[in-house]
Amino acid sequence: MKRHAATRIRPSHAVIVRAPGLLPMLYTLRELSEELDIAIPTLNDWRALGLPNERDARGHVYIEGRTFAAWLNRARFWATSNS
Repeated sequence: MKRHAATRIRPSHAVIVRAPGLLPMLYTLRELSEELDIAIPTLNDWRALGLPNERDARGHVYIEGRTFAAWLNRARFWATSNS
């Protein structure tokens, strides 16, 4: 079965509430997934939609906690103002 990539950001209420509490540190996709109780494929879809992230020399993906929270807030506002 083929997955369809998301075209909108639709975080759960729990993600919206937890995101501002993220620390100013780099999280792996797995750590962020566990911290926010969100699926890794969803995070990858959001990366494709502009979620800021960085890769190290080995190709591991990291997302900075405060940057994620700010991006989520902007993405939610943009999605509601353009609906």
